[in-house]
Amino acid sequence: MYDLYRNMGENQYAEDTLARALYACEMAWHPLFDIRSANCRLDFEVEENRGMFMALFKHIQALSRASCHRTALELVKLLLAMQPDDPLGALCLVDNLAIRA
Repeated sequence: MYDLYRNMGENQYAEDTLARALYACEMAWHPLFDIRSANCRLDFEVEENRGMFMALFKHIQALSRASCHRTALELVKLLLAMQPDDPLGALCLVDNLAIRA
């Protein structure tokens, strides 16, 4: 839905659907899943986890477009902490966001 609204030029609706997707992912977390700990990992190969990765990556891009570069940088770090193999290529964003932050 996010991509559909973005392609139609409805950016406010796109951001709203993205926020809802991230909220749904957050509410589905197990109580022992601590996102701040260094040992929380999600496997991108598991299809159920891909939605979380894609929503976070699109949120990073939206934050960067909104000139919230520091927040986007912190979310890239979170994305890399959850999956160090970097299946989405978020490592390419780190240097650009770090300079702009």
